[in-house]
Amino acid sequence: MKINIAVPSTGLQKVIEIDDEKRLQNLYERRMAQEIDGAVLGEEFAGYVLRITGGNDKQGFPMRQGILCNHRVRLLMHKGHKGYRQRRAGERKRKSIRGCIVSHDIAVLNLCVVKAGDNPIAGLTDDSVPRRLGPKRANKIRALFNLTRDDDVRKYVISRTFTNKKGKTVRKAPKIQRLVTPLVLQRKRARKAAKLASVLRNKEETAAYKKVCAQRLAEQKEARRSLISKRRSTRKSAKLAADVDGQPKDRRESEYEHWWRPRAQGVAEYIAEKFASSDLILLQEWWFDDKFTTIFDKATSHLFERIAERRPDGSGGMRDDGMCCLVRKKGALELVKSGRVLTGPQRIAQIVQCRERCKNGSAGRNVFIANSHLSFPGDDDARINDKRQAIEAGIILEALTKASHEYELDTTISEHEALEIICGDFNSNSCGGAASLLESSPYNFVNCASATAQQMLTNVGGPVNIGVTHCDHLGNKVSVDHIFLRLKRRLAQTSINGKAKSSSTKKERCAALAFGYLDEKGSRIVNVKRDDILIEGKTVLSDHRPVTAEILWPRVIANETFDSDLYINVTMPLDPLEPAWGIVE
Repeated sequence: MKINIAVPSTGLQKVIEIDDEKRLQNLYERRMAQEIDGAVLGEEFAGYVLRITGGNDKQGFPMRQGILCNHRVRLLMHKGHKGYRQRRAGERKRKSIRGCIVSHDIAVLNLCVVKAGDNPIAGLTDDSVPRRLGPKRANKIRALFNLTRDDDVRKYVISRTFTNKKGKTVRKAPKIQRLVTPLVLQRKRARKAAKLASVLRNKEETAAYKKVCAQRLAEQKEARRSLISKRRSTRKSAKLAADVDGQPKDRRESEYEHWWRPRAQGVAEYIAEKFASSDLILLQEWWFDDKFTTIFDKATSHLFERIAERRPDGSGGMRDDGMCCLVRKKGALELVKSGRVLTGPQRIAQIVQCRERCKNGSAGRNVFIANSHLSFPGDDDARINDKRQAIEAGIILEALTKASHEYELDTTISEHEALEIICGDFNSNSCGGAASLLESSPYNFVNCASATAQQMLTNVGGPVNIGVTHCDHLGNKVSVDHIFLRLKRRLAQTSINGKAKSSSTKKERCAALAFGYLDEKGSRIVNVKRDDILIEGKTVLSDHRPVTAEILWPRVIANETFDSDLYINVTMPLDPLEPAWGIVE
């Protein structure tokens, strides 16, 4: 076994080889860091104290402190373990290592002189090797040369001078570590200032954040307080509106602006968007409140002219509601006049006259509209309700006929025709007395819903309801909104086969009317439909739902001759795919 002995104080070391097994027995079973008497190695080491610092076995595996065995073991090593160098981050590897106990497998044993004996040993204690490198740290240089804080350590650094390969003399000195210079102090002050600024900035940002949080919290509390106040106000209003017996009264929507304003705004925008191309719009239960009219005018005044009529209150005054008519400014009709007729207690019909706009300078045809709202069927006897509504319909017919006679065109024109429209809330369906009166002879008005159903062959004759168009104040869903049309014509004398013939005044109801054909030249009802007003994705739970009708009304060619009896005398059901005047026996 080879013994490597080192003396730190002199910087020398010496290797001796011992083959005597008896002498080696004193080293076996000793551990690393144990001190032994130098005499076991020979008489020349008498008085010396040696410490075991390590060793290697015959295969070169080093001894390792803490492994309490005298043989090799395989340990799972990672970064930081002695005897292992990590190749990849996080890598671990199992490697062989020798225990810390000396055995006969050790080839080289390292010893260190802790205490020197009396006799010097050649090659170990008789000489010394100076240190080539001096200390680098500033404090250690001060300790080596016993310097104070005021001394400049740069003057005492150990350096060496040598000649390089080019023959130039070079002085080489280490870089002093932890040396305090003005630049170092400046950088330290900068770091301290940056840290202080960061602390102050964090405090300011924290204060600003807390301020914003407090503001948001105050806003939320205020919103919550406002909501609670509104709820309390609503409960208080409901409580004040209660009868003596504690039952609440029915309240009108018009009494609370936050109730009716969103609905009015949505309806006005719906009309402006959905019916922007409609020539004529008739509104029921129009409210004459300034805020209400402002909302509608703001949404529709650029598209429509508005004219409205109030209804009486029964005591000589006028109510705040009534009927309204909107006429498109750039449409096919222009507004001429509007009036009203009293149909019952606190009930009116708005009589509106419009004239057709003609681009070629010819006289426009007249359109007479009766915007109606018949009385509510409040009697228990349905016959009384029907009779009352039929009387009101008769009053409307008389008013419409009177208006039509007053504004007939000049008789010098080849013919005069006018379109008469009666529409609105009848408070009864198409089988009621008012509707039956309008469809009977000699009035011969056409129900648009029934005519459209006949055209689509979806009924076998008779009145047809368009569906739920109304939700009354009792919550009943009914079909009570109707549109009735009639084409009224006064024929001048015309020539047929060279013979003069006066205009016909037959009173029979033509079967073509059931299909919506108003005359023999193609005037007809194209379609009628019902829609729902949607505001914010929800159906408006209001009174009327919009009912729209499209009418085709071509003009008469001046030099065309025809026999009006050909159309009027047709009594057989017509094929909806053929014109009304094309079926003759």
